[in-house]
Amino acid sequence: MNRTYGLFFFIVKNTMFILNVIIVLFYVAVIAITTKYIIGNDLARSFLDKVMYMPTAPVYIISGSVGLLLCLAYCVYYREFNNIRNKTINYLYSLLEVVISVILIFLIYLSYNGIILFVFCDCMYHLKKGLKYQVLLVALGLIYLLANYEIVTYFYPLVNIEEYFLVYDASIRNCLIIIKRLLEGFNIILFIMIMIIYIFKHIQENQ
Repeated sequence: MNRTYGLFFFIVKNTMFILNVIIVLFYVAVIAITTKYIIGNDLARSFLDKVMYMPTAPVYIISGSVGLLLCLAYCVYYREFNNIRNKTINYLYSLLEVVISVILIFLIYLSYNGIILFVFCDCMYHLKKGLKYQVLLVALGLIYLLANYEIVTYFYPLVNIEEYFLVYDASIRNCLIIIKRLLEGFNIILFIMIMIIYIFKHIQENQ
């Protein structure tokens, strides 16, 4: 990848990583703050009657999410600044990023799976073409499609993040939904931008 496309890819990819950190922390904050609100306003009984599954204690969600985000940041930026040439180590880092992202998705009740798109871009950036490269990208695509609340809860019960939104009145609920859609929409835009940069890079190489 030449210097110009490499710089654009680097900027957009890192913007996408920061955005995904913000999105995950947004959901973690919603879960933690809403749980405190429910307890403080004696709404626990009515809330638990609506959910399909007993929610995880917010302290575990907060500590687990922050810890996993730090691990993911280490994997991303260690590879970014150390230029790992060993293919096996590169694939191991890619697999570790996949595992971390999947655990994160489940930790926030499958409310957001867009972090898989970031891992897809990071793997595409670092890995060399080959069978393992293709298998990993296909696997990430399948994970993105299957890491869906409606699909997973058919086999395994989870709390629906929408139940946390419904605790609040209409104005706050609508505000949370707007923030959610804007953040996730921006993540899709960044993913599309990375794909465009990647395609233009290959067109230039072919020319």
